[in-house]
Amino acid sequence: MAVTTNPNLVRAVRTRAIADVVRTRATERPDVAAVLLQIAGFLDASATAFEAEEPDVVDGITLTNVLPFEASMPLVEARWLVEETPGTGLPADFTAYVLEPFSRRAMPTPPVKAFTAAGVGRRTRAAAVLAQLAEAHDALHAARGTEAVTACLQTALNLHDAYDRIMTAPAAPAAPARVAPAPAAPAPLDLTGLTPYTVSTLQLAEKEGFRLTDGGTYRGVRRIHLNAGGKHGTFGTIQIGKRSGKVLRAEVVQGNNGTPRRAQGASNVRLLLAATHVHSCPDGCTALFDCRR
Repeated sequence: MAVTTNPNLVRAVRTRAIADVVRTRATERPDVAAVLLQIAGFLDASATAFEAEEPDVVDGITLTNVLPFEASMPLVEARWLVEETPGTGLPADFTAYVLEPFSRRAMPTPPVKAFTAAGVGRRTRAAAVLAQLAEAHDALHAARGTEAVTACLQTALNLHDAYDRIMTAPAAPAAPARVAPAPAAPAPLDLTGLTPYTVSTLQLAEKEGFRLTDGGTYRGVRRIHLNAGGKHGTFGTIQIGKRSGKVLRAEVVQGNNGTPRRAQGASNVRLLLAATHVHSCPDGCTALFDCRR
């Protein structure tokens, strides 16, 4: 069809273009196919009425803001069906596409809906579709001729459908909470080269509640770290001669800022360990100085 300024023929072109989109969509959505075909039928009736009636002319001026009654009523019926039927993918005010050229109505644009932090990806996709829809509206406003107008309307309505699918898609399940891995168990101590008495002293420390870890050897002295756990827990060291394998000395501290207690010689170290009340500070302790108080 050639470019026309007849307002009723312009509306007829847009109405038939929308009807074609709706009929195509009916073949893709069996659950709402009957309703979509009914909407397409109303649009066909409206387009036929637009084509059959000449616009009113007063004093040589064509009135562009007057709709034929026979054309407007089917549009109203079609709009009601869209409003009452979810899943059509059509905007509720889709008839504005028919009326826009001469009514100065804004073309249908979905509202920008807020999403929670979990829906950031969905919000990004929706924003991209809205940007494309704005471009399609600009193209439709500038389009001339049946083919160009029809193509722009098809693009716009498909973008409305894409936006509707994004908005109604089930939210992605929340990612499972990350659970911190359990701390690895300390490696067993290497008892090679230790005297039986030294081994029994280390076993006594474990029995009292200390966890033992190897602190390495420095200047011929091997250090065994003692730790009951937590910032207020008891800690200390046992020093062992590298060559002799015998206990040399030990130090025990009752939590941070505690007073160190020391012992020299294997037997005194055992006495120190036996006399120490080993305290383990619980996880999440909020005490400022010492949770034993």
